[in-house]
Amino acid sequence: MSVATTPPPLHLGYPDAPFVEEFVSRYGTGWPDLTNHALHCYRQRGQASVSNWEDYCYLPLNAAVGYCEELGMDDRAASRNARLLVTAQAFLASHLIVELNAAELHDAWHQPCTGVIPFDDLMNVPTFCYYVDLTPIEEEAHGCGVFVSWEDRIGRVPTSGTSLHLIRGLRLPEPIDGEHFLAYPLEIPLLPGKTVRDCIYKFLDDGLMNGADADSIEAKEAIGGLELIIDDASRLVSLVSVVNRKLAYEEDLPKYFEPLDIRSGAFILPECTTLRV
Repeated sequence: MSVATTPPPLHLGYPDAPFVEEFVSRYGTGWPDLTNHALHCYRQRGQASVSNWEDYCYLPLNAAVGYCEELGMDDRAASRNARLLVTAQAFLASHLIVELNAAELHDAWHQPCTGVIPFDDLMNVPTFCYYVDLTPIEEEAHGCGVFVSWEDRIGRVPTSGTSLHLIRGLRLPEPIDGEHFLAYPLEIPLLPGKTVRDCIYKFLDDGLMNGADADSIEAKEAIGGLELIIDDASRLVSLVSVVNRKLAYEEDLPKYFEPLDIRSGAFILPECTTLRV
């Protein structure tokens, strides 16, 4: 496996959301071998050598986990980095940025999903991935934005169904090693008729059944911080469902965004699509 090379500069055309460019530079274009692999898998899905998956997924997480393991990462690093890489690849394919007005952002954030998840809204998937700008409520949401992507689980990990992937951008008070933002991943299995709490517990159960040590420090940390995770996930689920309803039902908004035609390792994005909804 070749070592990742420095990517060419991006031209996202969105200076007010710098986390987009930093995130894609670090986890998207910074891994050129994965980008080529992702494009190949998506184009070849359903053929004999590549499993099939639903249209809403660009690159299954398990494919990225295998890539990370080939680079020598341990299980924990491979699991975390694969989520970041998959989301970055999905955004490269759809290049969609969503802006909600401050009032709607505030309402969605302060009305977390406490009952059954809005499964139909969450599965009204308009594209592989999009980025929601949280700038108007950054102080109260403690984040500068969130990437939203979907995964249809296939492959080596014995879980099934659709997961909602959320990558928060947390602004650092002081840059660390030149990085201005922390990318914080969260995965929520989408279970019809279940609450966010049920879905988060399903994710934890899957992790424990798939080789995690229930007595490990990592497992205890996950359980100890579960209430904060559930609260955060409930707010993000509310936000995503609002965005999806708008993209699905407002007549003047486009309903689907074609993936970029990435050829020969050309990763520069000439321009992102920004929707004010």
